[in-house]
Amino acid sequence: MKIYRLRTHEDYVLHTQRMGNQLSEYASIEESLTPTRIGEAFSVTGYSYPAMQAVKFVVDYQSSSNGVINWRERLVCPKTGVNNRIRASIHLADIELGLYPQDSIYLTEQTTQLYGFLQHKYPNLTGSEFLGDTTARGEMNAQGLRNEDLTDLSFPDSSQDAVLSFDCFEHIPDYLAVFRECFRILNSGGGLLWSVPF
Repeated sequence: MKIYRLRTHEDYVLHTQRMGNQLSEYASIEESLTPTRIGEAFSVTGYSYPAMQAVKFVVDYQSSSNGVINWRERLVCPKTGVNNRIRASIHLADIELGLYPQDSIYLTEQTTQLYGFLQHKYPNLTGSEFLGDTTARGEMNAQGLRNEDLTDLSFPDSSQDAVLSFDCFEHIPDYLAVFRECFRILNSGGGLLWSVPF
């Protein structure tokens, strides 16, 4: 995986200019993989980083626009059940955070394929969902889901080696409180990896 560190809008503009030809090549490759019969699911062979093997990725037209496949969302690994964006996030977490199997990790989701995959890899993983007032904060409901409010987490200070959150913060109006809470629960060497759509 190649990583570009873009810290400003100017960095992003310059990056898109520099990547112009390469982005066109990527679009051509994607177009060549798309079958002529639009609308039907198909497979594409490739390497799945989390599965650590070649697989036949499942591709369909969910989240597509005018018959153009959303490759970020719909290139799904049959072994892990996660899409292209989440596989890249797992790869990035391995590169940037250097997590060990015994690390304490908080994932801001629990009902997803990603949670199921990471749960096997990291036994000290804790996931949660926002259940509102139906369950006490930090407690499990009858279905085994932990209730957490990201603006007021129940974890003790400095209790987590990593916090992972994918496409969650944009749903919370007081996102600055979320960042404060994430940093509060991270230990001094811990890391936060988060994504939001743009």
